[in-house]
Amino acid sequence: GLPLNEAIARALASSEDAAIVDRLVDRWLDALVANTVAPGPDAAAVLLPPDFVDAVPANAMLTPRGDVAFFDLEWVATQPVPLAWIVLRGLLGLAWRLDDVGPWDGRSVLDLAARALARRGLQLGDAAVPTAVTEDARLMCEVLAAEQTFSFPLTEASLSTPIRPRIELMGVSLERARQEAA
Repeated sequence: GLPLNEAIARALASSEDAAIVDRLVDRWLDALVANTVAPGPDAAAVLLPPDFVDAVPANAMLTPRGDVAFFDLEWVATQPVPLAWIVLRGLLGLAWRLDDVGPWDGRSVLDLAARALARRGLQLGDAAVPTAVTEDARLMCEVLAAEQTFSFPLTEASLSTPIRPRIELMGVSLERARQEAA
């Protein structure tokens, strides 16, 4: 199979057609939604199994049939995890590493997440960002040393900042995001 994050990066680099990339993101969302353990009125209330903390595009493969299969789900939460958090975490991690953002240029992770969830009949919900920021901070405390952060800290600013190629995110933007996460 092909790593999903690689498939999305290739699609972004080779096409200005957002629909191609949307279909890949939708496959990932379908795989997440198929594993929900509790429904909810919006994506912040829909819950995934505790071992889905790392069910992000970087830990997903496209099978030859076109399905998404997760691997390397090494981090496990102490309770079910909100779908909104995993969607925001996955899209942010993906966007943070892109060299060519194609049709995503200038759009935010929040915008991408809201649109992707809407295509699946779900709303991001008002609690999505605070929930995601809180869950990410809790995860950092549980799995990382106190002075470490993820390479792409999940904050309100990082989710709402327009996506740019990775080279533009280095330096000042990275430092600002790390300060905000502290």
